[in-house]
Amino acid sequence: MLERRKEMDKNKRDALRAQEEKFRAWLGIRTSYLLEEVPADCPPLTNEQRSAVEVYDFVNDPPQKYFAYVSEKTMTITTWMGNLLGKITRVGDTYRCLFGDTRRSIHVLGVNGLRYYGVYYQSSGDYCLLTANKR
Repeated sequence: MLERRKEMDKNKRDALRAQEEKFRAWLGIRTSYLLEEVPADCPPLTNEQRSAVEVYDFVNDPPQKYFAYVSEKTMTITTWMGNLLGKITRVGDTYRCLFGDTRRSIHVLGVNGLRYYGVYYQSSGDYCLLTANKR
């Protein structure tokens, strides 16, 4: 399994989820807000907190399908904030689809121990869609 920083435990994750639920309850049907309007007892999560929760869930409740970001420089996949989710172990040839964009097949070893395969949408951005291999 790949090395990863131990940043979160279940209690901290649950506390952050509860904080997010409280904020969402306050937000209600609104689609925007001013920071000055937010009550002090239910602040929104920071991007770093959201990313840490995402990594915790990725490791402790491994998904079958996942959307992630690709770093060609380090041959890794990450969260939006750059937290490590896996190492790219194989990259296929570049091909062009009917829509005109270029894509590559990739294989990934996740920090959760699962192997994933998927498509890296190379010309559309730095993202990929992954599916867990069947064991």
